[in-house]
Amino acid sequence: MSETKPLAKILVCNGADDGFISPESIEAFKASMDAVEADYEYIAYPGAVHSFTSKEADANGEKFNLPLAYNAEADSASWEEMKELFAGVF
Repeated sequence: MSETKPLAKILVCNGADDGFISPESIEAFKASMDAVEADYEYIAYPGAVHSFTSKEADANGEKFNLPLAYNAEADSASWEEMKELFAGVF
């Protein structure tokens, strides 16, 4: 029997402290990916909340009274992870 390769690689970079994403939804996502043997990586950045890659997040969080914040460390780390993924698939 020949081995089938996944059709896509999936990278999810999320703020570990993102209040918009419940722990249950994260576990459900991972279970779904595992069930279909998807080639994925889920990375949660400690201390990062929603919109951590947007330099306007702090101002938008204030403006709309939402828990948004830019996180330079998580932004940089997620950018490097994305570049590594792209280098591997293209």
